[in-house]
Amino acid sequence: MMVTIKILFFAGIADVTQHAEETWQLSAQDNTVQDIIQELIEKYGDEFRQLISTCMYAINMEYVSQMHPVAPFDELAIIPPVSGG
Repeated sequence: MMVTIKILFFAGIADVTQHAEETWQLSAQDNTVQDIIQELIEKYGDEFRQLISTCMYAINMEYVSQMHPVAPFDELAIIPPVSGG
């Protein structure tokens, strides 16, 4: 069974992926944020891998760990560090 989620990209991560959001198809039902991150690294390469190591994650607007499960139709936001003055 295919599972569909929406992934939101911000700042440098959006620059690497060249878009702010993506619909992602998962082949298994028991996926975690970490599983999706691994697939994204395979798709987008080393620059993505370097940036993702400092990011935080939110599922449906709540911060979660990489071990958090992802359910069908969830929205995963990948949030890089924010700085400013």
